[in-house]
Amino acid sequence: MWPKAQADAICQQMECLPGINNVGPRIADMDAEGVDKQLLFPQRLFGLFFQQRGDIDLRGEIFRCYNEYMSEVCSQAPGRLYFVAIPNYWEPENARASIQQAKALGASALMVPINPRQDAKGRPIRYNDPAMDQFWAAVAESGLPLCFHIGENIPDDLPGAAATYVLGQFAGFRSSWGTLVYSGLFDRHPDLKVVFVEAAISWVASMLHDADMIYAAFPPVGANTFGQASDEVAARQVLKRAPSSYWFSNCYATFMTDPAGLELLHRIGPERVMWAADYPHSEGTFGYLGKSFLTTISPWIVTAEALRPFRTRPERPQGPPVPPHLEDDQDRASGSFAISFVAELSTEQGRAAGVAADRIVATSYQGMSWTFAQMVAHLTSGGAPLQSGELIGSGTISGDRDEARACMGELTELGRQPLTLATGEARSFLEDGDELTIRGKAQADGFVSIGFGECAGRVAPA
Repeated sequence: MWPKAQADAICQQMECLPGINNVGPRIADMDAEGVDKQLLFPQRLFGLFFQQRGDIDLRGEIFRCYNEYMSEVCSQAPGRLYFVAIPNYWEPENARASIQQAKALGASALMVPINPRQDAKGRPIRYNDPAMDQFWAAVAESGLPLCFHIGENIPDDLPGAAATYVLGQFAGFRSSWGTLVYSGLFDRHPDLKVVFVEAAISWVASMLHDADMIYAAFPPVGANTFGQASDEVAARQVLKRAPSSYWFSNCYATFMTDPAGLELLHRIGPERVMWAADYPHSEGTFGYLGKSFLTTISPWIVTAEALRPFRTRPERPQGPPVPPHLEDDQDRASGSFAISFVAELSTEQGRAAGVAADRIVATSYQGMSWTFAQMVAHLTSGGAPLQSGELIGSGTISGDRDEARACMGELTELGRQPLTLATGEARSFLEDGDELTIRGKAQADGFVSIGFGECAGRVAPA
């Protein structure tokens, strides 16, 4: 087991939210983020099992109990929570019964480890071994997609080991995908669907090019430098189509954030890509999901020089102290700005009836915990390569008053107290047809106020 201090640090970064193992708080977090459904993965179980060198003889019992437990968990929130089951992958002859049991429990997908270790007889498991055909046939027959997930058995024995390991996994699933494709697996099981989870998507574009190049440059033959291959192995290496084509017919990948990958969608295929929240891990999107999907930028530009008369002392709320290296006398005296903001919400029903928009937020930038100067100093001191012309956001501008709660999660107490609008409608989160308008204005005695224009966005149906 990890030392307590290290375990506490990992928990704080990744899994200390109540929703990690309690359905009620998880559903509340989903509502606050506007997430309808979640798919729950067991990769943490793989990590614990392999790291603690779990009893292989009890493997089947441990994973069966997990599947049954997750079925019970998801039954507490039908239509919201779905689980990924672990099938028997180490005894191919028992795979079909295991998968059918998981399907009967309500599993929406299956997952196997990237490194499967050994089978029931102590032999290394290789997914391209002909002995695994019974397993793959059972998966394809079930109609459930099969997943590979990063984050399995992360090392932590040397400085930088964990970060280096994860960085390598974000290089993608080239080896796993190649194992399946070059062994002719998708030719034998054309209905098989495989999902590569949370390693982002940019790796796919270059892999597809390289896969076809390698197959053309090194055509499969029955012999190699290690000796004569069997006729069966030779036959399995001859594909019916170009390797890259199997990506577009049988495979998918998920990402949390991947700007480079999104620029390569024309090579990857948008229909092959799925977004993942990775709740509640620190590299996921929990806490700013609404901003990821509902972002509007005003075309108005107000320069720093124009805002100089509106500089003022920050009215920092009670909370964790700012690190000492970010404290500065000048910034403490005039590092904030006297800028007020209001947000109005109108609905499709309200606009049709001529009902004015509801003002749901009135707040001020002066109440921010950190000034912009502190944020820039903090980012660049950590190595962030900020450049001229890039955008930096202040974060949610909330205050102590109820009306100054500047996000739907705060306004509705994570959905527990929905807003009642002038139309009589209730809102826990924005819905299709809702239009949010934000206006900002800098004001100070003796100076003409400066407006920031109007920033408005309407939620369109998916």
